[in-house]
Amino acid sequence: MAQWAIERYPNQRVAEKAAKRKLHQAYGAYITPRLISQVERIVDSMPQDATLDELKAPCKQVLKCHTSTRERLDFIEDLYKDIEQAIGRPNSVLDLASGLNPFALPWMALAPGASYRCVDIDYRLSDLVNQTLRRLPGDNSAICGDILISIPSGKVELVLLLKVLTCLEHQKPGVSTGFLRGLKANHVAVSYPTRSLGRRRLSMEANYDAIMKAIVGRLGWECTTLHYPLETVYLLATGSQ
Repeated sequence: MAQWAIERYPNQRVAEKAAKRKLHQAYGAYITPRLISQVERIVDSMPQDATLDELKAPCKQVLKCHTSTRERLDFIEDLYKDIEQAIGRPNSVLDLASGLNPFALPWMALAPGASYRCVDIDYRLSDLVNQTLRRLPGDNSAICGDILISIPSGKVELVLLLKVLTCLEHQKPGVSTGFLRGLKANHVAVSYPTRSLGRRRLSMEANYDAIMKAIVGRLGWECTTLHYPLETVYLLATGSQ
């Protein structure tokens, strides 16, 4: 961000403001010190040797800490059941720009022994997620990183990009198609909100649907659309084997 701003704005003060604005769009608008403190308290109270079912209650508390994941709680079981019905139980998942979504793991209906990896730009969240994942069996890990720079190598069955592409477009307009094409996955779940944080529709659903249809057309992928309250999920089949 700093390099981009310096190259674009020779005045240091203007460049600093531009970099801060981009960082705010990338994650500062979503993650606050208060939120981190709330999640820390809940993670610290989690039992060490808990089953996925036993972790549902504290994980639900974490998911309630942020508007985006709190809204998804109303249909979280339906979402992952619908994905399972469409593609089966995935044995490998990569959750990009994951935020608090790793705490939805108890509902994800993964295959036995499946691997789950997630990437987020905020190291504080990655640390808290890793503390939680260590309580669970399996090959699970959280990585701190900027997915516009690099993502973990290796092919996976399912990539989750929940309410992510709009943020990437703020940082780098026009990036979505190329970014999706570069993913090594059999399926990709992309979602968009249907209302603003203020709960206004603002024609968001129709606009995002048109954007997604154009992207899918360029990629030549198959798309199944899943409609939920406040969020639309596009389940993409890449045709990769």
